Amino acid sequence: MINRVFLSLLLAACAQDDAPHTLDIADDDGKADSFTAAGDPIAMQHALHLQDFDGSPYLLVMLQDHGIKANLDADYATTYEVPSWTTVREGVQSFDAKVLRKIARSFDSTTGMYHLASSLEGKAFTPESMVGLVSHAGSNRPSDVYTVAEVLAMASGAGTLVTIDDHNYFYNYGYRSGAEADDVKSGRSFGASPGHPANDASDTFYLGELGKLLTGNPDPTAFYSTLVDTLTRSHVAGFAALPTLGQAVATDFLAIYTAESDRHIMSELGAHAWENDLAEVTFVSTWGTAVGKVMKDRHLVDGTPKDYWAMSPVSNRSGIGETRYDRRALQRAITSYERVHHPELVAAIEAITGHRTDMFGAVMTYLNDSRFLTDQAALRSLPTEALRRAFVAFLVQVRVDASDMLASPEFAPYL
Repeated sequence: MINRVFLSLLLAACAQDDAPHTLDIADDDGKADSFTAAGDPIAMQHALHLQDFDGSPYLLVMLQDHGIKANLDADYATTYEVPSWTTVREGVQSFDAKVLRKIARSFDSTTGMYHLASSLEGKAFTPESMVGLVSHAGSNRPSDVYTVAEVLAMASGAGTLVTIDDHNYFYNYGYRSGAEADDVKSGRSFGASPGHPANDASDTFYLGELGKLLTGNPDPTAFYSTLVDTLTRSHVAGFAALPTLGQAVATDFLAIYTAESDRHIMSELGAHAWENDLAEVTFVSTWGTAVGKVMKDRHLVDGTPKDYWAMSPVSNRSGIGETRYDRRALQRAITSYERVHHPELVAAIEAITGHRTDMFGAVMTYLNDSRFLTDQAALRSLPTEALRRAFVAFLVQVRVDASDMLASPEFAPYL
């Protein structure tokens, strides 16, 4: 009789040998006008479905005991184990070609990731310790230990999976709790959609996607309704009705927004309100893409949403927040125009938020107020449906009025 232990080991070895020792990297992924749909997500121990939170403001989904931040914090302290190459390879292949190429370039041979994963099989790690584990992998050590470590960790089940619907989701990995000041620099999120596999979209990549979507869409009402629905009440039914590019942009938005929201919460909703910057530039771009203009140095110039990313002239910092001063001047000018020409739209938002002058900033400040850290009951009771209707109506009118605004007194100082 064959020894059962030997047989199980033999079967495991055969299963591992069934997986190719190289990675499949598509040639056309990421090129203009091409889409590669994401496959099934990695099965992660920490996971949640946004549909289970329908009706809750997104900040509440972040803050609840079983919400996103609780999962991010728990994941960072959880011990995982590197599985077999078959499992690792399947997880790695859920990332897009940009990520896969970074991994491939980190090794001297096409089988480098296989040899690394095989050498670490069975090893225990946490997201905090994984970089060290990979760094000490001897001859199998990759040159880019950070990218390889985080992808290997996620392929091993580490991270937090947030599922939006049947075709859209995002991974979150490596977020610290916020106990230390530098924790706001931690973590990465990867959006996956019918547009592309899991991709850690940068601000500029996202803004480029956004510009392409809005410039080619005369009526982006469905896109904005979906985003506002998600932020105000975690209602994600609109994702499925968006075109492929629309789903990709909306999912990448939510992946980046979640990352920045976590960092804002680390700062007790004080400093680092980067999710507000992301949302505001997304919303005000309904105006900018209609007329091909952006605000720069207090003047309206030809531009696209990507122009709202910038490097700081006095530090090494960069991002959408660096253009906040100019962008909010534009947001105030748009609000002033609509206050004169469609006062009921501005009044409807003001009646809910209590803020004046800038309706884009008003909505985001209202949704991410620091008082909600200690008063979740107030957050639960927000009039989210009324706010959704009021803000979407405002955004629709802003796009319709965009050309007329350029000839108005409110915009004269910026021309």
